[in-house]
Amino acid sequence: MLSPLNFTRKVNKEHPESYTRKVWLKFPGPGKNLNTHKVMEINSAQRGAEKDENIEQLLSLENPENKIEIVIHVNMLKEGWDVTNLYTIIPLRASASETLTEQTIGRGLRLPYGERTGVDEVDRLSIVSHDKYEAIINLANDPESLVRKVYYIDETETQTEGPKETIEMPTTYDHIVEDVSFTEQLAMTLMETPTYSVTTEQEKPKVEEQVKEVAQFVASYTSKSVTELNRQVKTFNAVKDPEIRETIHKTVVAETIRQFPHMNLQPETLTSVVEKAIETCVQALTDCIIPIPQTVVQPFNEVKQGFVDFDLETRSMNWHPSSQSMVGTELREGGETFEHNPEIAATTRVDSAENEIVRHIIVHENVDYSACADLLYKLVGEAKAHFCTYLSEEDAVEVMYQRQTTIADLIYSQMMQHFYTNEVKYRATEMRPFSRIETGFGGKIKSDEIYDLRATMPASEVRSKVFNGFKKACHTLYKFDSDTERKFAIILENDKTVNKWMRPSPKQFNIYYGPGGMNRYEPDFIVETDNDIFMIETKANNELKSKDVIEKAKAAREYCKAVSEWNAENEGKPWTYVLISHDEVRLNSSFKYLIDNRVQYEQMEM
Repeated sequence: MLSPLNFTRKVNKEHPESYTRKVWLKFPGPGKNLNTHKVMEINSAQRGAEKDENIEQLLSLENPENKIEIVIHVNMLKEGWDVTNLYTIIPLRASASETLTEQTIGRGLRLPYGERTGVDEVDRLSIVSHDKYEAIINLANDPESLVRKVYYIDETETQTEGPKETIEMPTTYDHIVEDVSFTEQLAMTLMETPTYSVTTEQEKPKVEEQVKEVAQFVASYTSKSVTELNRQVKTFNAVKDPEIRETIHKTVVAETIRQFPHMNLQPETLTSVVEKAIETCVQALTDCIIPIPQTVVQPFNEVKQGFVDFDLETRSMNWHPSSQSMVGTELREGGETFEHNPEIAATTRVDSAENEIVRHIIVHENVDYSACADLLYKLVGEAKAHFCTYLSEEDAVEVMYQRQTTIADLIYSQMMQHFYTNEVKYRATEMRPFSRIETGFGGKIKSDEIYDLRATMPASEVRSKVFNGFKKACHTLYKFDSDTERKFAIILENDKTVNKWMRPSPKQFNIYYGPGGMNRYEPDFIVETDNDIFMIETKANNELKSKDVIEKAKAAREYCKAVSEWNAENEGKPWTYVLISHDEVRLNSSFKYLIDNRVQYEQMEM
């Protein structure tokens, strides 16, 4: 048994809550738990458990026990996601390309039972459309269209990704200080001290085992002590000062003796091994990490926003009530045109037309019903009064019911012309000269290899791969969200002006943005040169002016400003926030060229 599925493609990520809430109101599931609704939404803004749960739902859509009937998405379900029980497609936005249109239609053309049943309701895919309706019909009638083509697939060929795993992407610093060879060197140094150099052959195995334990502890504790120097020093280079190293030396020696009381260790026995451990760890720290000042940047002022009172402009609102029947055309050669009887799917009107329109408006995040209810009903009332100038009240109400979404959108668009908000101000907390480089984690297919950064592969596969082969990076492995990011990493590796670079893990920076400072910003890259440090974001050209990108840029600029001011007084380098359009990133680009041609803040309308 197959449950018929509806597939809705939304306008954007800001559209999600508004549209999804409307659908939930119309198609609730049993109980109050959202997981039991017939409606699910998936978009790129979802994270963690919410995203994992939705993906699990997607993978089981063909299971009769899955109750989901409507899937709402924003550009999340592209090639690679297929179901056979898709019966209705509702594109609420125009497709960016013909390929995307064909992919969407192709999903619905998959036969639920593997062959035509002869039952129209089972064999038919319905595409609900409005302004693009004729274009879709013409596409279907084109001899080169997807629905006219037949592809023969070798049944013996099967492509499966196989099971996946999460792997650790260690920092270069950790890779050095946690390597077995480092511990072995320390153990050899300890065995060469007078205390152990006279060990007999009979005692040697036991002593070597004890020495190995001591060496492991010294390596681990020294590494930890060096990374925690940010609490004691004012500058990054101060970790090399003799006084600082002497403090670490005393601490490590004392803690090692305390840790192994049964070995009766003496300070002079540990001197050489601890000195070697400190030398290695300090060198690895200064060579392999970018000094990222530890601080928190977040909004500190209360965000006030709302709408100024105004009168509705109604000149473009001149509709008449229309027949509620729907016209359909079969997407096949000589396909019949038929009329859908509205009474079959008629819904009971449970609320007034005014309330329905207001309900469509208040789904927008910046519309606070409690603060602007009077304005909302005033504007809806002005719309109704306008309709009544050329229609009877009954027809005016009918127009309001039929056009409720359009009317709500027009009212909201005019409201946005009278929207005000105070500027969000950011503040940085107390600084520390550097912070520990956080370990990264990423998913990969178990059977898949680790790829060299410069390996040739389709751009579409980059996101699913894990890469190595870095000489300047602060981690040994990385994943990239796009081929643009991978190309940018190659540029950094090739450019002689770049000393070090990294892709920060999600928790590396405490930079928060947006109203209330609830969203954590994760920069794409941090790059260090001889004189500067850059925080870099690569972004698709069509997203550069989005609200999300601008809010991130404001918070990131505040971070760079704060740490630059602090570094100026503490022998550190200035920080600069850089936003780069994806179409500027080419393998023959120099790092200087990309910095010089970055997006200027004026272009972002900040």
